[in-house]
Amino acid sequence: MGRSTIGVATLTAAGLLAALGVLAAPAAGARTGSSQEAFTVVADHLNNPRGLSRAPGEGLYLAEAGAGGGVCVTGGPAGQTCLGLTGSLDRVSTDGGGVQRIVTGLISGSGPGGVAAEGPVSVSRGRDGRFFALFGLSSHAVPPAGAIPAGLRAAALAQLGHLWLVKRHGRATDVSDVGDQDWSWTSTRLNLAPKDFPDANPNAVLYSRGHVYVADAGSNILAARTARCMSVSCSAASSPPGTRASGGSFPGRRRRSGPVA
Repeated sequence: MGRSTIGVATLTAAGLLAALGVLAAPAAGARTGSSQEAFTVVADHLNNPRGLSRAPGEGLYLAEAGAGGGVCVTGGPAGQTCLGLTGSLDRVSTDGGGVQRIVTGLISGSGPGGVAAEGPVSVSRGRDGRFFALFGLSSHAVPPAGAIPAGLRAAALAQLGHLWLVKRHGRATDVSDVGDQDWSWTSTRLNLAPKDFPDANPNAVLYSRGHVYVADAGSNILAARTARCMSVSCSAASSPPGTRASGGSFPGRRRRSGPVA
């Protein structure tokens, strides 16, 4: 089967709607108040679960934004942001098999007590059992050097705002720093939102028919990114068939290259 190139387009919009199908489990669980509609709890004791995507077989991929951590700094919606490595990327069985955390120890920033966490926020199934994983925010949300431990800051810089491609057993490749690219895009268009730009907070990814789409709630754009340059400003002509993305995954792991989808 030939490899599809990932094309490029940028759409600025006041709003967007993305619909994803989710399999409903047979009714066998608790009932909700006055409602007669039943539901089944597929997984519990999660850490701020975010985006879902179908996985091969009868499973789901899940992004958990984590519960922050024990290193706290001033700032954020709650007045204080607590950082840690409590985020994860999971595979959830829908037939009672539980949660398999494929990748753990990922960056997470939350309010005190683990509320309103940011970290891994979205997943989307790619080819051959691989899936795309998206982190919220961008490097501009990372505290300055010296404010938090160096290792924690390195993890935040390497992950926040980034798009990864993850294999079934957890090996990950960093394919794009979409958050910083979106931030740069808004920095040249301050007139669009003078009180808010520059800003970036990518929070949804979808792989479909050879394209990777990322919705950003901070820059208010929907962008389709290429395997080669993965930006909102590059052209489709710059990404020929068979291009390979520059690699890299967790801090401390050796960088490598590999196909994007």
